[in-house]
Amino acid sequence: MATPKITDLSSSMAAVGTYQTQADALVDVASIINTVYDSTNGLIKTSATVTTGDINVDNTSLDTSGLIGKNSGGDFAVTYASSTTLTIGALSDESALTADDIIAVQHITSAGAVTATHTRDDKTMAISAGVLTVTGAAFASGDSFVIYTNIDRRDVVPLLFTNRGAAASAAVKTSAGRVQSFTCRNKNAVTDFYFQLFNSASAPSAAAVPSYSFMIPNDQQLVIGTDFFTDSGISFSTGIAWGWSTTEDTFTAATATDQTTHILYR
Repeated sequence: MATPKITDLSSSMAAVGTYQTQADALVDVASIINTVYDSTNGLIKTSATVTTGDINVDNTSLDTSGLIGKNSGGDFAVTYASSTTLTIGALSDESALTADDIIAVQHITSAGAVTATHTRDDKTMAISAGVLTVTGAAFASGDSFVIYTNIDRRDVVPLLFTNRGAAASAAVKTSAGRVQSFTCRNKNAVTDFYFQLFNSASAPSAAAVPSYSFMIPNDQQLVIGTDFFTDSGISFSTGIAWGWSTTEDTFTAATATDQTTHILYR
């Protein structure tokens, strides 16, 4: 594409008596640029103001690669407390969130509409004793909330659960979490068993249906890691529980002393 020349502009304007010289045209163009460009800060000037509501910020404007808090199914739990406060659950490694970790808080009404996205640029945020305060927010009971953070998922160290024959089933975590890997050993020399994972905050009852069931042959060990669970882990929205079963599709308790279980979770 050809580069426009000021001579083209000045000659055409001179034809209608606006500019008589190229210098006049250059001076006027410079004046126009200076009215919209702030050379000190390197920014475009504007007199526009937000008179009502909030600036529209959507997910394309936010970094969503970090840990995310939700009412359910997130990396940590978020629940309504008052019109300006939310209760924040512990992170998956049991550490506490700080205000500096937060990028934005998205407020979604019970009807499913995003009513506001509060960022650190436009709202003051503080966390004390697990309660996030967003000054000027208008939260309501029954609404949903999504908190975006700058915490890299890889920075969260998974927790280790171990059971060496003390029980045939148990709860690992009583709130939402993610399983990243496990290693289990069937110590019975004759019988095959099934290691099962449940989306539950308590140990499975008889005939409970597992989320996942893995057959472990007699006197064998099974290791399953990120090849199945992925680097992010598989989410359990209610809680994480496990059981050793003699049946594949439902839970029928095996003998506790026939197993050793290790689970990495967040």
